[in-house]
This record gives sequence, C-alpha cells and structure tokens, in this order.
Amino acid sequence: MGMLNELLHCREVLCGQHDNRTNIKKSIIKENLYGVDIEKGAVDIARLRFWLSIVVDEETPSPMPNLDYKIMQGNSLIESFEGIDLSQLTYEKEGAKDKGDFSLFDDEKNRLQKTVSYLLASYYSCSDHDRKEELQQEISETINKQLESQSYNSEILAQLKDLNLADNNRFFLWHTWFSDVFNRDKKSGFDIVIGNPPYVSTKGREEEEKRILIENYGFADDLYSHFIFLAFNLLRESGVQSMITSDTYFTTVMKSNVRKVLLENNLLQLVHWGYDIFPEAMVSTSTFIVQKKKSDEKHSFLVFDMKGRKELRNASKYTVPIKKYKASINGSFFIPTTLCDAINEKYGQIHYSLLEQWSEIISTSKNIAKHSIILDKYREDIKPGDITLLGLVTDGGQGLATANNGKFVGVKSGTKAADNINISRPKKLQELNQSKGTSYVMPSDELEIWDLFDCLKEKYGRDIFGQGYLYRIVPDHMIANYENLSDEEKEKGIANDASFVPYDKGDKDGNRWYLETPYLIDWSKDNVKFLKSNSGKKGKGMPVVRNSGFYFREGFCYSDIKTFFLRCRLKGVSVHDVKSMSLFPLSEKVPYYYIVTLINSHLMATVVYNFLNSTPSFQINDCRALPVIIPTEAQLEECKTLFDKAISVQKEMFAGIITSDERDELLVTIQDEIDAFVYKLYGVETTDYLNHINKPYVTTEA
Repeated sequence: MGMLNELLHCREVLCGQHDNRTNIKKSIIKENLYGVDIEKGAVDIARLRFWLSIVVDEETPSPMPNLDYKIMQGNSLIESFEGIDLSQLTYEKEGAKDKGDFSLFDDEKNRLQKTVSYLLASYYSCSDHDRKEELQQEISETINKQLESQSYNSEILAQLKDLNLADNNRFFLWHTWFSDVFNRDKKSGFDIVIGNPPYVSTKGREEEEKRILIENYGFADDLYSHFIFLAFNLLRESGVQSMITSDTYFTTVMKSNVRKVLLENNLLQLVHWGYDIFPEAMVSTSTFIVQKKKSDEKHSFLVFDMKGRKELRNASKYTVPIKKYKASINGSFFIPTTLCDAINEKYGQIHYSLLEQWSEIISTSKNIAKHSIILDKYREDIKPGDITLLGLVTDGGQGLATANNGKFVGVKSGTKAADNINISRPKKLQELNQSKGTSYVMPSDELEIWDLFDCLKEKYGRDIFGQGYLYRIVPDHMIANYENLSDEEKEKGIANDASFVPYDKGDKDGNRWYLETPYLIDWSKDNVKFLKSNSGKKGKGMPVVRNSGFYFREGFCYSDIKTFFLRCRLKGVSVHDVKSMSLFPLSEKVPYYYIVTLINSHLMATVVYNFLNSTPSFQINDCRALPVIIPTEAQLEECKTLFDKAISVQKEMFAGIITSDERDELLVTIQDEIDAFVYKLYGVETTDYLNHINKPYVTTEA
C-alpha cells in the first residue's frame, strides 16, 4: 500500500494530475505491484485494501480487481519441492533453447500467445465470471502440462498436482506467477523488493524446516536473514531492496553473512530505530536500503541513529565510508559516535584480522583442544602491548546439566536459601497431600526429609514439586574439604559421607566481582558415575556433563543476560552448571582478576554493545571475541589493587557489614577508577569519553 501511494505520487508529479486517479491506481496495481504472504488472512486483507484504495476516489464503486495472481499466498522463501528446483518451470523467453527449452507448444506462432504470462494478464483484465473460471482452468492445465514434461518421478508429480499451486503455504512459484517480471529483456527481476519479514528464530523449529532452508540458502538462521538473501535473488541488476528487521545483524557473529552481502552491494542507507518503532514488537529494529550492484571502495552511505528521537528528520546523521564497516571490530555495523569511532579507529583492523585468522580455531573447546600446540606457542609469544582475543588466552564454557537438580543439588545450612527451603518444604508437602488425597508427614531428621522427597518424586514424577525445586539443606559435616581433593576425587567422585562441594548455578541477581554461592552438589562416587555415564543419552531426565576438565578450577564467569554493563565475577573452586558461563585463563600473562576487571569496565561494555552483540544475550563466542591487551607488570599491579577493592566491598556486603545500598554507592566510585584505568590502558581517550562513563549509549532491561 505504501508503494502504491509512492508510485501514484510520482506519476502525478511527472505527468501532472490530469489523469483519472482511479485509472492510475488500477494501472499501477496491474503493471507494478506484486505481493506474497504465507498467511491467507494477510493476503485477503491486502486485496481488500487495494480495492478500498480505488473506490475511495470513485463516485460509483467498481468491482474488486482480479488480484488472485497479484497478491498471493505462499511460502515466499522456498521455490522448490522435495529438493526439486521449480524456478524455471515455465521459462518463456524467445531463444530459450540456449538455456534449455521449457516452452509448452511446438507451434511457434501460437507459443507466445499461450504462455502463462499471457493467461495471467488476460485473467487480470477479465470481468466475465465464466471466462475467469475458464482462464483459471487453462492456467492450471498449462502448468500441469509442464509438470508432466519434466522427468519427475510419479510420486512427486502426483503430490505437486494435488497441491493448489496458486494457494499453498509450502513454497511459492515466483518465476511462474510473476513470469512477466522475470521475462523482461536485460532486466530480469524486480526493480524494488520491500518487506517486513517475520522476526522468527529457527531455534527449536522442526528439523525438516531447517533442512529445507539449508538446502536452499546454505544456512538456517532467523528467518529475516533468509528474506534478505531472497530479495537479492529476486532483484534485477541495480534493483533496490529495503527491509525493516531486527537490528541483530548489526553486530552478532551469526549475522556476519548478512553484513557481508549488504557490504558487497551498494548500501545506501541504514536506520537504527531502537525499541519504540512497533509497540507490540519486543525487539530493537532497523531499516536499510541497498542496491544490487557491486560496491565501490570509495562509496559512502548514510546512517541514522534514532536514539532519543521520535522523527527521522531529528535523528543523528552520519556519512560513513563503506571501507569503515568492511574492517571494523567484528565486521560490525556500529553507530559512529565519537567514542565508537575512536575505539574502532584504534582496534578495528587488527580485531578484524584476528577474527579472520582464529575465529574457527577458538569457536569451541573441542577446537581449542585440537589446536592446543599452535595455541600454546601463540600464548608463549605474546608480549605486553599486544592485542589478542579473549578466546585465545582462555577456555571453558557451560558446565553440568543434571536434569534433576532436586536429586543432586542442595543449599548450605544457615544461608537465606536454606531459610526459604525450610519455609517452602511443609507447604509443598501439604499441597501434594491435598492434590493426591495422601497424608505424608514431614520427618524431623534432615536426611529422612531427603529420602521422603526423593521417593515422592519417584512415585509422582520428577517435577511434582515444581521444576528444579531444591529441598536438600546440607549440614556442615557433609561438606567436603574441597580445597584438598585429590585429582581422582575431582574426576571420579568422593567416597565418604562428606561429599558435597560448591556448585556455581549462575546468578539471576547479576552480582558483579564476587558471589558467595549457597549451592552445593553431592559429588559422591555413585552420583558422578551416573552423571558421566549417562551424559548426552537421549531421553527425558538425562544429564549433560560439559567441560568437566575445568571443574574445581578458579576462573571467572558472567551472566549471559545483560543490561548495558556486563556482569562478570570471580568463579571460585567449584563445579559449575549450565547457567554459569565460565572461562578459565590459560596464561599467567592475563590472570582472572585482570579479565574480570576488563569485562566489568565501561569501555568493554561499549565494545560489546556496539561491536559484538547488541542483544540482551551475551553468548560464549561473543566473550571469546573480546579484544584484550596484554598488560605490563605495572598495569597488572594497578589492576589487582582496583579488583581487590571491588571484591572487598562485595564480601563486606555478603558478611552483613554493609547494606546492598551502601555496597552500590561504594562500587560507583571504584567503577569510575576502573573505567579511567581501562580507557588509559586501551589508549582511547577521546575528548568526551568521560561524558560516556555511567551514561551508557543504550540501557535496556533484559
């Protein structure tokens, strides 16, 4: 509808307003506009709106135009069926013999008069109901003849014939229904493709859907990425596409293919809208305009930032050389503020080169182990002042998923978590008695309580008390002296009754610097044997043991759900679970306290948000891509002093010496010192960088 109004305006400006507006609109709809949607309701509404746009200018309303083959239903991403490419089903150009003759008729004189294009054009102009039905039948028969002429097996042919090819949601025959667009001499394809594609992830979708996407596009990702690639396939050379999508392609690693294809073509305009453009959409959005034409290295384009703005004309506006984005940190589409420009100017090219060389090698712990010799040599050779990637000097990741925390995990006696369990256990038992008509009584002995709840879960189901509910309160005498465990006990479990060890379950409160975890896991021999021997087996309730070689090691972890500032803290000696994104230094040149300090700084938060991942989720490969400067001994000493200050404040809060509000106030001052240290360390001292500290570019609650 927007394009109809734009083209109407253009026609009136170019030709004057002498022609009848209704006739102009009808001409535009017939000759210029095509639409596809997978939802039938959306197609019906679009057709109705076209009709309404015509009758609004008429004294006597005319019938609705024949839009059956103009605004159509279909899965626009797919033009194949069971692996068979259907894009040249009815190829109609003269001289087609050079490309494979797909014509349907031997009589050359009549061939061009009997093409699908001719029948579709006739249908659009037809006003006689009976003739319309005849034309629909002819169109169907013509396509079926072509189907029969192909070397499809009988089963595939039967399935295709059973489908209503003009009204299905499994694929869409772009080159058949819109054949007039693709049969234009020297301009095969659309002049303009626009869209507001679905913001739908393929995570958790049917494997068959992913397989088809991979088969057609070479990858399976958020659907909007596929629509961008589809648009380039549908455009003629020098044609233009514009999409409004999520802005995740600005930064995330998974969207580097989208950034690459946009930069390979003639990118004209990029608008960062943020979170306010659609009230019902809980994502940050953007639009772009790009021309299907190889980009010139001297080319520049416009970037608009709508932060704090309501109208595009008031947006912050930047003219950006395309070469700046082609060699930026992470190859990202960053908003070129003074601060971001300064960061990228200093580290863009080297970071881009590091990723080009190492990203695949450090993409997983398995790959890191596979290339250990090369990486060990690399770490030996790095020296103070060098820039590296965090993934080159650390390893780790997610930890253990027990699949039944109630059975394995407890909390330390005397903690707030234990107090909460003491309150909730009687209520849980009472609720079960009421729902099952039973009369179980809460034992007085702690171990008997465990046995009772274990038995009830066995009888009524793992989640009878709620998924992940913890009911074990562990007394001190059952906690192992985990600092002195042997290597065998760490690997195979503990033989005596004091078998509970610290368990890092992540931290939903997002504590930075330090956390005293109340959680413990029963690391007995029997439990460890069960967890490891069943790890990864299919079926409900099967555990997954990841990165077990890093259990009982000191490192650092971070919350994968972030606001602007990252939330990183010391990870003590413990077993860590799937919610604890934990990494461990592999070189004394970059100790854990140094890395925690860097990640908690304003500069690193700026790098992450603007260059690595602007979404609320901070993934392991985002963390591995952080640019890290190898420090001098003096810089390490200064960093350790600042780190210890922050840790001390956190410990005082957990000990009850100060309140959480007092803790926050003290940490603000320490944060300023840390930010000044890190900005100086990285040599990014722009004239206004101090204005950015504690005034982040964007703050969004997860």
